[in-house]
Amino acid sequence: AAALIALLVRLSVEARASEVGLLGAMGFTAAATRRLLMCETLLAVGVGSLVGAAIGVAYAAGLLALLRTVWIAAIGTPFLRLHVGPVAVVGGVVGGFAVGGLTAWRVIVGLTRQKPKNLIQSRGAESAAAQPGPVWPQVLFMLGAIVVALGATVAGKGLQGEAAAGAFFVAGGATLAGMLTAIGGALLPRHSTSGAALGFWRVVAAGISRNRGRALLIL
Repeated sequence: AAALIALLVRLSVEARASEVGLLGAMGFTAAATRRLLMCETLLAVGVGSLVGAAIGVAYAAGLLALLRTVWIAAIGTPFLRLHVGPVAVVGGVVGGFAVGGLTAWRVIVGLTRQKPKNLIQSRGAESAAAQPGPVWPQVLFMLGAIVVALGATVAGKGLQGEAAAGAFFVAGGATLAGMLTAIGGALLPRHSTSGAALGFWRVVAAGISRNRGRALLIL
């Protein structure tokens, strides 16, 4: 869920690249542009987090109601009840807001470092997203994800019930995060001057890596 929030926020902010370029061309400083976009984005993320939490609770209640009535044959018991704890709801709202805000800040900072001309021509967002940064943070993150996934898998073998389910989701989440990080690094464009760069698969790879955010969102 956190990865999906980050990708959606990133795509929505990158879609406003031309607006960022226009503000820069009109004389807005990078700091002023960042403040303006962050205020708008945080407002949208905050409202979305609150509305999403309410819809999530309503969806869970409706699903359990169907399992107790229409789909009772699937579980064989009518005693399922919804338990909504304030810690879980508040944690979800705060977590979604934090992920969206940090993602928006990272993308906005990258956009405001581009030339207004490139942003107005809608080239700045792609170049900002495609700029290769240091590799070691991605490597450390992937190694950490592997350690967490393996640890949760080993620990889950001796657990039962809800604890085992929790270990399963931790292992699956860590594996997903590590795989998305690895794929995102692999999608960075690689420039080549050889004739092989005109091959079919290289053209396909170049098209996919043109916008990594959309490719990861599809995955």
